[in-house]
Amino acid sequence: MTRPSIDEYFLKIASVVAERSTCRRHHVGAVAVKDKHILATGYNGAAAGLKDCLELGC
Repeated sequence: MTRPSIDEYFLKIASVVAERSTCRRHHVGAVAVKDKHILATGYNGAAAGLKDCLELGC
């Protein structure tokens, strides 16, 4: 097994974060990085308190 590059590492994290998406059509994950440190992660979906695609459909 080879060690992934730092970019591959962050892309893999974004892929896992995307699994939290509440949209049926597109699963998008993001990782904000500065100086090789993760600042934040996020994924697409409805705003807090609103019904999402998993509840209502798209």
